[in-house]
Amino acid sequence: MARSASSHVMNSPASKLHMQEQHHSSHTDAPMQSKANDQFDPVVNEESDETVRLSPIDPDRTIRVSRKRPLKARKVAGEHAEVTLPKDGLLSANLYLRASEIARKQIASIELYGNSTHPLQKEVVAHPAAKKPGIVSLTTAICLSLILLLLGYGAYTNVHDPRYTIQVDQKRLDVEKRLAHAHDIGVPASALQPVVEEKQQIDQSLPWFSPAFYVSPGSAYTTQASQYARLPGKIQNVINTSNQQLQEQAQQSLQQFQIALSRRNMQPLGNSQDFQQRFSTDQLLMGSAHEPRNYTAIIQDANNSAHALNQLEPMSQQLTSMKTLSDSFQQNNPKIQTLQQHYQEDMHTFQTSSDPAELLRLQGRIQTHYHQLMLVATQNFPIVYKARIAEFQKQINLLKSYGKNTGQYVQLLKNDQNSGPQAHTDNAKFKVLQQIDTDIASMHVDLVQGQAKHQVLQFHQEVDSWAKAHPYHDAYDDQDYPLNAGYMKQGIGTFLDDDLRNASSEDDFKMVSTEAENALFNLHMLEKDGSDTTAYNKVHATDTQLLQHYNLQHKQVLMVSLAGQSLRFYQNGQLQQAYQVVTGRQQLPSLPGIWQVLDRKSPAIFTSREPKGSRYWFAPTPIKYAILYHYGGYFVHDVFWRQTFGPGSQFPHQDAGGTTADNFDGSHGCINLTEKDMAWIYAHTDWNTTIVVY
Repeated sequence: MARSASSHVMNSPASKLHMQEQHHSSHTDAPMQSKANDQFDPVVNEESDETVRLSPIDPDRTIRVSRKRPLKARKVAGEHAEVTLPKDGLLSANLYLRASEIARKQIASIELYGNSTHPLQKEVVAHPAAKKPGIVSLTTAICLSLILLLLGYGAYTNVHDPRYTIQVDQKRLDVEKRLAHAHDIGVPASALQPVVEEKQQIDQSLPWFSPAFYVSPGSAYTTQASQYARLPGKIQNVINTSNQQLQEQAQQSLQQFQIALSRRNMQPLGNSQDFQQRFSTDQLLMGSAHEPRNYTAIIQDANNSAHALNQLEPMSQQLTSMKTLSDSFQQNNPKIQTLQQHYQEDMHTFQTSSDPAELLRLQGRIQTHYHQLMLVATQNFPIVYKARIAEFQKQINLLKSYGKNTGQYVQLLKNDQNSGPQAHTDNAKFKVLQQIDTDIASMHVDLVQGQAKHQVLQFHQEVDSWAKAHPYHDAYDDQDYPLNAGYMKQGIGTFLDDDLRNASSEDDFKMVSTEAENALFNLHMLEKDGSDTTAYNKVHATDTQLLQHYNLQHKQVLMVSLAGQSLRFYQNGQLQQAYQVVTGRQQLPSLPGIWQVLDRKSPAIFTSREPKGSRYWFAPTPIKYAILYHYGGYFVHDVFWRQTFGPGSQFPHQDAGGTTADNFDGSHGCINLTEKDMAWIYAHTDWNTTIVVY
């Protein structure tokens, strides 16, 4: 390039300048290389304005180099920055090379940085035809801004179009109202939580970052609306499920309340009569309950009442101990008189209150007053000490009779026997008496557990023994069956075993003990009634014993005999009506016990708890009158598919109306009557009716 440029200089009028630079040009066969940080060479700018051709191929490409101001360059069409100047302005070869190199660097800088702010960039004069960059950039920016504003406004209008949003808002509001309703009627928050979480996901489901959403949001809103539309059905399912579960829990709680009440009726303590009224109130509430909160209230009251009833016995024992202690003291002692007054107040509350909360507060006061009595007892230490040691020994002997290991308690008794004679101060005497009571109390759980296990074992042994000795021979299939199947493992025996296995507290074991005690007494009544030849529609001796034992002489009672397959209706101890029935078959017997009404339905649809394909499955069946006597689906109800009732009908038999798969054997645990008989019973009973099955 240097040689070609020199030939042009020789023909130029500026020959003098060319001659001065000729020596330098002879040594420049290639463009000069400079470092990236080269600055403008002041030697090149000795002339005020010079014109240089950038390429011998294109003589129209020229550049003007000025020493008065730095070059400025601008990117124009093509690969290089270029300007057009008159062709008659020429530089020497050396200056040409310097200017050429500078121009090359400016072009490279423009291509590298894309603007004119780099420190190496110099002025490049644009072709007159080129547009000014500032005007183009400003116009473009304004146009783009307007376009974006228009697009944004259109997108905003689409996204907030009422055609889309109103439907979604309505669906969401409907879901929120239904959730609020579910909370108001008492559905547990834990049951609703999955639906709440699903709603939150739907709330955030719109594709806000998708351009397509702003162009056409209708599809996204339609999808969201359809997702909301599915939630009301799910909420209703949760309500129905919770209602069913809480209803069953309420039935179980009432069952436990009834068992605790039965125990108190047999061993009267406290105000059992008012507790009976409280139980009746819960029964009536059960009859009108239709929302989860109704069943929750019943569960809480029944559980609290059962717990209070179970605490009556230990409270009574502590009150008895207080009476024994206070009677042994001198009556003229002011402290003793005050404590005796506390005892009288505590006993009055104990005998009159049926409020579970008040009885639990009373339990705390009794313990406080008993502790105060123990402080005074130190003044009568020899007598009190001897009585407490004797009581401890009695409890150990009782625990041993249950087959429990008593080694640790025997050692505690020895320690207490050794510490008594060594107590000389009031403080030491008090600690000895307190320790004896602590040791006795430590036996309570083992005692009630041992008693419960002993009674359940005794019950099973007698059930099996009597069944073997008194089988029922069925002429229909020439097989022997036990008459007491309801007391075996497939009947109430399994319930006893389950309750014993799940028991953990003192109250739990006491409840099991009560159940076993009642079951054993009822078994004795069945055994006696099995040999009774009295007609089914006459008063049976076992009925009378049961009414007296459970204090039911002034109640309305349905008395069901498993041995005689009969039901007798008693009002205040007087027989009113009698019917023949069919009870549960060998594998699914009716449950013996003293039960209360847990539900009344008229009409009802019975559905099988067994899966389809099971030998015990049945299709949904319409029932006109049904009274639930035990949770788990044990009803007294009418049947239209049987015509044979009475003795032996709980075993395989020939039905008078034609034998089918539904009537050749006993029921699934229910007590069956004809529609006519059941209609009378349903009309003459209520939620306060007691059902005795034995």
